[in-house]
Amino acid sequence: MKSMPFILAIIFILNNQFFEDNHSLPNCACAEPPGEEWNRTYGNNFSMGYYVEELHDGYVVAATSFVGEYEDGYLIRVDGDGNIKWEKYFGGKDIDSIECVKKLNDEKLVAVGTTQSFGSGETDIWLIKLDENGKEIWNKTYGEKAIEIGRFVQQTKDGGFIIAGYTNKNGNDDAILIKTDKRGKEIWNRTYGGKRRDLAFCVQQTNDGGYIFIGWTNSFGNDADIWIVKTNAFGKEKWNITYGGKGMDIGRFVQQTKDGGYILIGSTSSIGNCGAILVKLNSDGREEWNKTYGGGEGYCVREAEDGYIWTGVSSDYDVRLVKTDKNGNVDWEREFGEKNVDEEGRCIQITSDGGCIIAGNTFPFHGERSHIWLIKFADVTPPSIRIEKPEKYIYIMDRKIIPFPIPLIIGKLSVEIYASDKKTGIDKIELYIDENLVKVFDEQPYKWVWDNSRGMHSIEAIAYDFIGNKMADRISVLKI
Repeated sequence: MKSMPFILAIIFILNNQFFEDNHSLPNCACAEPPGEEWNRTYGNNFSMGYYVEELHDGYVVAATSFVGEYEDGYLIRVDGDGNIKWEKYFGGKDIDSIECVKKLNDEKLVAVGTTQSFGSGETDIWLIKLDENGKEIWNKTYGEKAIEIGRFVQQTKDGGFIIAGYTNKNGNDDAILIKTDKRGKEIWNRTYGGKRRDLAFCVQQTNDGGYIFIGWTNSFGNDADIWIVKTNAFGKEKWNITYGGKGMDIGRFVQQTKDGGYILIGSTSSIGNCGAILVKLNSDGREEWNKTYGGGEGYCVREAEDGYIWTGVSSDYDVRLVKTDKNGNVDWEREFGEKNVDEEGRCIQITSDGGCIIAGNTFPFHGERSHIWLIKFADVTPPSIRIEKPEKYIYIMDRKIIPFPIPLIIGKLSVEIYASDKKTGIDKIELYIDENLVKVFDEQPYKWVWDNSRGMHSIEAIAYDFIGNKMADRISVLKI
């Protein structure tokens, strides 16, 4: 008669499709959004911040600021607490701007923007290489007798640079990519677009050595659509896609993801419930999912260990910080702002300490002033957790016997959990059986003996770090 439990179990499984994988993916959510470490404002009464980059000892911000009558490019380097180490202005006797700055492989910096003071056209794309103290090493302009705007730069695998922007040299605005060598000498440039206005805001080199850029288009799709173009290593188009409907839809930022696909962010007035939008693509540009987040705009997104984190502006004109899972579902979100002030988040970086930093701007009411705003947050990386025992085996009195489609337990069992957190450590672990709390661990070993109950059960373990981030792992088991 000892074989009867096994026969009953197998019949039960066959009739109730338990041969499927019952070990769920980790379900991560923070207990609450991360704590703010510090925030600072910078610049004179007319300053705008666009991009922030982490350095080994702090951060550098790309911005523009008025100096006297005209706007100049503006770089600010701060330490890990936001204190200014140096600030530099770049420009001449006309309007000049810097919109993106990147750390290079040699620890120096490169910045891109637009100049009206130098070059050959009405405005030219402007690339500047600097040392770690903000001293100019060289600068280059790119353009013809037309308007060219520089928006984004990235160092490429060969040590050179890829620049994204737009130009009206063909009579209407077209997106443009410019590839240079490590000294800024142009190797090639290509324009992309149709008979109307088409702009590029961000470009990334992809794993295959080509490029992907994002912006918006009036020439293709509907009225004004999000526009993503993938090219080969020489800028020749491989595919392009548009997203949007009968309204304004703008793509702001794109990043290649660990799985070889892409995550992009922008804003929409024609998809879902409008507002900020995330779109996940596979490596061929096919949509895997899209999510809209109700009001405001999305400016920048980064892939986190367990999903995505993005910033933008809310419908109330506050800085918005949102963490999602890998499918774009919101884990948590937070807004930052003051009364009688408009704010926006323009760029976010996940920092080496496990936190994140946002560069944005503040716009007080009743005036035309604006200031650059940096906000630094504590650890946003959740702990790791895994229910190590039971596995997909038959267990008899805590002994692992043979593999089985799901954990099948006869008699008592020692539930064992693995958890770690590299940043702050594990604060506690909660263990639940069928959503009922049965044990709280505050130190290792994370083991608990289960000796009663029969039937189908769920086991869930939740690990908390000392910041308040949490991660959960769940499995289903059959106990007879």
